[in-house]
Amino acid sequence: MSEQLESTVTESPALKALLADIDAMMAPARDAIEAAGDTKRIEELRIELLGKKGRLSEFSSRMGALDAKEKPLAGKALNTGKNAITDLLKQRQEALSVGELNARLAAEAVDVTLPGIRSARGAHHPIALMTREITAIFRSMGFQVESGPEIETEFMNFDALNIPREHPARDMQDSLFVDRGYVLRTHTSPTQIRSYLKLKPPFAVITTGKVYRHDSDATHSPMFHQMEGFAVGEDISFGHLKNVLYEFLRALYGKDV
Repeated sequence: MSEQLESTVTESPALKALLADIDAMMAPARDAIEAAGDTKRIEELRIELLGKKGRLSEFSSRMGALDAKEKPLAGKALNTGKNAITDLLKQRQEALSVGELNARLAAEAVDVTLPGIRSARGAHHPIALMTREITAIFRSMGFQVESGPEIETEFMNFDALNIPREHPARDMQDSLFVDRGYVLRTHTSPTQIRSYLKLKPPFAVITTGKVYRHDSDATHSPMFHQMEGFAVGEDISFGHLKNVLYEFLRALYGKDV
């Protein structure tokens, strides 16, 4: 570089020293960039060589001691060195970025031949478990399971069960009316009426489900679960009722109850 400059201007000792230092910096800088093992190291070298306090900035500060005719030559040498280092950093940055991406993709690759990860299974609600157990016990005694809608007509929920219109259970403070003539059932007993209309005696029915009352305090919920059973046939007596309850409790809680 200095030989090319001698043909146009006589180099001062300060210019010669600056150009020599720029030349001397290039080879180690190139070697350091090529030896960089990751993009983090490339960024460190960029700051070290091109940053505000980097090597080239130090060379720029020395231009103040040069003659006015020498400054363009020194500036051209600095720009040439800066452009060369910038290109080397960019090329090495791109190469390392591709390598790091490939390494990350390989590390994060999913082996589809591996067994899948089993998800945790949910559990049945205690009320659902108890309902199933109760229903199974009554089925074993010959009862069939019937159900009805949770939104009932006033007729099915009250009238057909001999609950007159003046009965306090039909007041707004006790029942939850959803529309004119319809109510959230206050008990599962409407299923009795539906069973009487559908089935022919003799029959025995068990029904369970949600029911609703206008209660909401520390000891009551506006929605709870109810179970009831009924049988229709000739010669059915309280003795049958007692025996059914006795066998049900023994089956549910144990023979010693």
